[in-house]
Amino acid sequence: MAAIEAFPDGTTAIVRRGVNVQRHTFKPMGRTHVMEPAWCFNLAHLKVAWRRGVRKAIVVAEDGETWRTSLRQFKHAARIFIDGYDLQLALGLSHWQHEEASA
Repeated sequence: MAAIEAFPDGTTAIVRRGVNVQRHTFKPMGRTHVMEPAWCFNLAHLKVAWRRGVRKAIVVAEDGETWRTSLRQFKHAARIFIDGYDLQLALGLSHWQHEEASA
């Protein structure tokens, strides 16, 4: 589940924490028009973030590995699909800045 978080520098981001990378990375497997592995966010959550002026999205794995992108990337490059329950936006991993977990 994603949540909007405020940071000490005054910025806000929509954040997914504690993600299991193997389980939660979207893998297309030929079943959608999403052509590469991706991180997905619920479209309703992103709409709330956009209305609140949030400009960043962050995914943090269980081990601290982190991916960051702008919400502008979601508007321009993400693909929409239905995951069986809700509309999701999938943004390919090539659109994210990746940081390894700290030792």
